[in-house]
Order: sequence, then C-alpha cells, then structure tokens
Amino acid sequence: MLNNLKNRAVYRIFNVSDKGSIADIRHFVGLQDIEVLYKQRLANFVKKTSTLEHPVLQPFNSECIF
Repeated sequence: MLNNLKNRAVYRIFNVSDKGSIADIRHFVGLQDIEVLYKQRLANFVKKTSTLEHPVLQPFNSECIF
C-alpha cells in the first residue's frame, strides 16, 4: 500500500504512467521498496542493540528476529 503511494507521487511529479518508467525513476532517485527498507532498518536496529546490555533490550539480543 505504501509502495502505491510512492508510485503515485512519482506519477504526479514526473507525469509518467508506464510501470517500467516509474520503477526506473524510483531506482534512479533512490526510492526503495518498503519491504527492503524495513528489513535494512530492522537489521541496523538489531545490530546496534546487540552491544547494549540494558535488561529491557535483552530479548532483542537473545533471539533472532529474522
């Protein structure tokens, strides 16, 4: 659903309706797919919290979310 919002914004800004053109523009501008962005940010979060020793963050450190 969020990807459709990005596609609609590209459509309106660049006035293109072809799916291939929209995908190319998103690639060149750096508008990543929401799922890819989510996985990258989750991996960064887990990586940063794995070194912390606060008791609240221990569940994140002990089990793999992926």
